[in-house]
Amino acid sequence: MSSAAPFPAKGTVLWGVDVDLSRDVFRSGAAEKPNVDYLRYIDIESDKGEGRVLPEDGDKFMVEPGQGISLFLERMIPEGLVLMDAATWKNADKKKKKKISWWGIEQDKPIPTGLSLVYDGVPPGHCVLTTTERRTVRSFLGLVAMITFIPKGTDFVGPAI
Repeated sequence: MSSAAPFPAKGTVLWGVDVDLSRDVFRSGAAEKPNVDYLRYIDIESDKGEGRVLPEDGDKFMVEPGQGISLFLERMIPEGLVLMDAATWKNADKKKKKKISWWGIEQDKPIPTGLSLVYDGVPPGHCVLTTTERRTVRSFLGLVAMITFIPKGTDFVGPAI
């Protein structure tokens, strides 16, 4: 994975109004776009379910500071899978292999006022693109949409052979 410095202390602001983003952070997504245009109900600690917050619920649910979009300081391979080269992956069992497209926040750009990126370390390496004050899901995602995510590569993973 990454050769970045050790993880920061829990609660460290990695990107804020006066804090420059100085390292890559990663989120998986489809090959054509990152998964940053939605929140799951569990991301906002709602008991409504585990799926995505529906667009019609955008004004019904709130995002609190500390809640938001999950990002990682390193590319995180799902448990039980290993990185594979393209040739090995091509021959792996279709039901057990996975292609992961990675996205990162474009650096050297200011963060929209009202957001910050905070390291929480749960699980290790995890950080949250969060709100600085309570706001609706719709308002929060509107701020997130102002951030440019750029492709950071693809990993081919599957079960150990």
